[in-house]
Amino acid sequence: MGLTGGIATGKSTVSSILKSHNIPIIDADVIARQVVLPGTRSLRKIVRAFGPEILLSDGSLDRKKLGSIIFADEHKRKQLNSIVHPAVRRAMLWEVVKCWVRGEKWCILDVPLLVEGPLWRLVGLVVVVYWYAPPLTPNAAHDPILQPSRDPTPTTHAARQFKRERRVCSTQLTAPHHKKNRICGHYYRQFRDESTARQSGCSIC
Repeated sequence: MGLTGGIATGKSTVSSILKSHNIPIIDADVIARQVVLPGTRSLRKIVRAFGPEILLSDGSLDRKKLGSIIFADEHKRKQLNSIVHPAVRRAMLWEVVKCWVRGEKWCILDVPLLVEGPLWRLVGLVVVVYWYAPPLTPNAAHDPILQPSRDPTPTTHAARQFKRERRVCSTQLTAPHHKKNRICGHYYRQFRDESTARQSGCSIC
């Protein structure tokens, strides 16, 4: 099964819920770090493409420096993706094979850009996690915790956090999901707090 979702939607929370049911999770972000560890073929390719200066003193990848290079150059970003993405896909498929050998009934491919890439074609079900923000009540405008302040107090932090949450929710609702709508078999609505999400039950387990 493929699990995906946008930024700050709570995909990791859903992943942890599934993991608590002893369902194996194959996390693309974790594997992306593993395939560029010192001594790996992918890291050697990256060094050939970008030079030894992108390595730290211990031989590991300097992600900050590499990020600054690809952020300013679309061609270099695509070059890096052409090295890392195939390695990640191969590693994920190998993990799926190992799950099959162990006789697992399910395994989860946790991939942020599952639908945008080719991996969704390899799963039997795609689950999209989206973030749900309850509508503002008429009294919200008068809630002291949400009132702006010039002082760096917890109230200011809470207000900024609330605005960030609303902005993320707005992005999730207005972003183009045409492709997701065509191929996704299940949508899991995430709530403001993790306890509510767990109480609501994980119907995809």
